Amino acid sequence: MTESQHSSAAPIEIRGDDIDRWQPLVLAFAVVLSMPLLSACAGRPAPGPLFEHVADSPHAYVYVVDGPEMEFTDGFETFEALDDADVVIESIRSVGDAEEVTVLGTLISGPLGENGIRQSFDSYPPVEKLNGEVVEAEGARIPAGSGNYQILIGYRGAIDEMSVRRGVEVTYRVGFMIYRDTLPAAIIMCPADQEQACLDELGRPVEELGDAQ
Repeated sequence: MTESQHSSAAPIEIRGDDIDRWQPLVLAFAVVLSMPLLSACAGRPAPGPLFEHVADSPHAYVYVVDGPEMEFTDGFETFEALDDADVVIESIRSVGDAEEVTVLGTLISGPLGENGIRQSFDSYPPVEKLNGEVVEAEGARIPAGSGNYQILIGYRGAIDEMSVRRGVEVTYRVGFMIYRDTLPAAIIMCPADQEQACLDELGRPVEELGDAQ
């Protein structure tokens, strides 16, 4: 079993037959210089306080599909509960998937223990080696000061060509305010016979996401 650090600065490769690697939970901090807006007045919700630690830290990894079809759960994205207010998750959306890729569902796991998290799981929903209670993402309440949480997104599809997820969009409510954060978090879903090409491509989504900040 290979240890890997959860770092938003360095891409990570993961294979479908090597998904039981663990990574300690390490949050990277960043500052978002934007003012919150009331979504009812401004239309699209503004970025909020929940994901300040990844807002300016684009990251990506390669998931190599072992067979003609894939089913796995991405668990790379984490966040920490706010200190002074409860949060209610309204929705979590995967951004930029190919037509051949179906999102099976979204879950929240937490509060997390001290054993770290898995970067991905080979099924959806994950059935073992979770590090916290699991609930449906939509409507999940994150109590103030309750600790760290993990986003779980299930995928299925027949991948003949490289498919790149560009990000994760999270809409949530804090009191009467609605926020929407798009996490710069890419996954390159890759057929086994294109592994080297996918690895060569790994840096490009990170650069593009960084340019979009």
